Amino acid sequence: MQRTGHHRAAALVERLAATDGPSPAFDWLASIDLSTRQLRVRGGRQAARDGVTVAVTGTVSSLDGARSDRPKEYDAVDVLDAYLQRGDALFPELRGQFGIAIADTRRDRVHVLRDPLGSHPLFYTRLPDRVLVAPQPRILLAEPGVSGDLNRAAIADHLCKRWPLRHETFFAAVNRLPPGWCATVSAAGLDARRYWNPVDDIDHIDYLDEEEVQRFPALLDLATARAFTGQQTGILLSGGFDSVSVAAVAVDLASRGCGPVPRAYSLGFAGLSADERPIQAGVARQLSLPFEMLDFDETVSPQGLMRLGLALNRGLDAPLFNNWYPAYLPLLALAREAGVDTLLTGEGGDEWLGTSPFLAADLLRGLRLPSLARLVATFKRSYDQTWPTVVRVMLWRYSLRPLLGQLAHALAPAAWDARRARRVVEATPAWIARDPRLRQDMYERALSSLAPASPPGGFYAREARVFLDHPLMSWLFEEQFAVGRPLGLRYVHPYWDPDLVAQVYRVAPERLNQGSRTKALIRQTVDARFPSLGFRRQRKVSATDYYADIVRREAPALAAELSDFRGLASLGIVEPKAAAALVTGRWDGTPRDVGLAWNLVNMEGWVRSRLAHAKG
Repeated sequence: MQRTGHHRAAALVERLAATDGPSPAFDWLASIDLSTRQLRVRGGRQAARDGVTVAVTGTVSSLDGARSDRPKEYDAVDVLDAYLQRGDALFPELRGQFGIAIADTRRDRVHVLRDPLGSHPLFYTRLPDRVLVAPQPRILLAEPGVSGDLNRAAIADHLCKRWPLRHETFFAAVNRLPPGWCATVSAAGLDARRYWNPVDDIDHIDYLDEEEVQRFPALLDLATARAFTGQQTGILLSGGFDSVSVAAVAVDLASRGCGPVPRAYSLGFAGLSADERPIQAGVARQLSLPFEMLDFDETVSPQGLMRLGLALNRGLDAPLFNNWYPAYLPLLALAREAGVDTLLTGEGGDEWLGTSPFLAADLLRGLRLPSLARLVATFKRSYDQTWPTVVRVMLWRYSLRPLLGQLAHALAPAAWDARRARRVVEATPAWIARDPRLRQDMYERALSSLAPASPPGGFYAREARVFLDHPLMSWLFEEQFAVGRPLGLRYVHPYWDPDLVAQVYRVAPERLNQGSRTKALIRQTVDARFPSLGFRRQRKVSATDYYADIVRREAPALAAELSDFRGLASLGIVEPKAAAALVTGRWDGTPRDVGLAWNLVNMEGWVRSRLAHAKG
């Protein structure tokens, strides 16, 4: 069913943007005394016994990892019982979207855990006498003694498309607890480290045999079933493999009594060169899913996507990351009206079902030239790119260049890494302020976060770790949480499920690309289930040009309202005249130019809202 006209994004944006303080939906705050290790918690669910206190926010769906094949929602008392039996060995077995604090007076320490892949945010700040932890920076910033100063170096790096430090936020006093990490407060102080990790210390991958690969469907079932712990499940249905495969599994689970049939929600883009609306509707029809589709242009009119994004910024603790989000808000409203409290997505399919192009470097280094040729052909068949572009990118950017860097690092490691860091800073645009202290901070950040030039497990394995650690993945989930939870919605991403990720990470790239197509683990299954919809030869649909056209049409007038860049200039981050000149000259450029200009305007809008909030 397609609706238009009546479900605008503007009212929802205003509702979300009007919230200056913490939302009651997740006003959870843990306070840990540094001298006594006493834990105090506001909100959430708590249980205590035998010298141990457990506080939970969010949803815990398993205490036994993949061994528990019937997910349910576990309470704080269940986590307490399991911890008393297993101690820290429990942590890697926890599944769900959660933050958990455990005070163990027997061992004089407090643990705080963020779920393995980070769907539930946690942030912390350290004061002289205590550590505070919460799901939103604004909860921490509302506490006495917590500075609201913005993080100049993080903002400057973001404007340069660099995100070097996984733990930092755009607030100087607030740190992110990364996905799969545990912060421990003991007599020795505060320490944070990974408690869940499918990647070994040297990035060596022990690939699965075919019998083990065949566990993939069962693990996808389990990952999807973990969404059925609520009342009603929905799915954001695109026309691609990932969300379609999740939808099919969810319907099968419902038929086996796992829960009610999910409801499907799609956004239709009439302007895309590859119109996915017939596929979206066809999948919903063949799966007999209750289906709602909204038209993109109708949902964002009359304000437009970019103005709505700037407005939504006012209610967020970081600039809007997913610029399409305002258009999806009416779909979220429809879902809530129908009783949906959990939304399934296909997020993670691109990261885990495909192969990193850096595999080309490993193949070239090993002189596996036929395999390299097959990899190049696979990328050509799976993505809408010309042969010259694919060959140039694969043979230079992803093979020869990293191998030359590996050789230089072997000859002079310290000098090569220093040169790499200097080149990063030298590439900083001229409109970033020439503040010597800021530039030095950016150099030190770049040097500390360089990817290994000579990774012991190879370049392909190195890139697999990037998906786990990159701040942008945390930021995406944090934004979904910040927007979804006030509306009463929880996101579940089966392809970001810890047990599925741990398995797919060890599937050999040749198996992932079987048949010279990416996503072989699901491509044949989806094509067989929907033979009339053309999945066998489907390529990845890119909305880059479509998005750039929207920005070119809407952004110049919005940029003119912010063109003095007084927010960023007041922090000493940009040279305002140079920034204004950049923006003015980029709207007719390439999609990359357009994106860079909007990134600057978007950040200026967010910074102004934060500075106004601090004054007011």
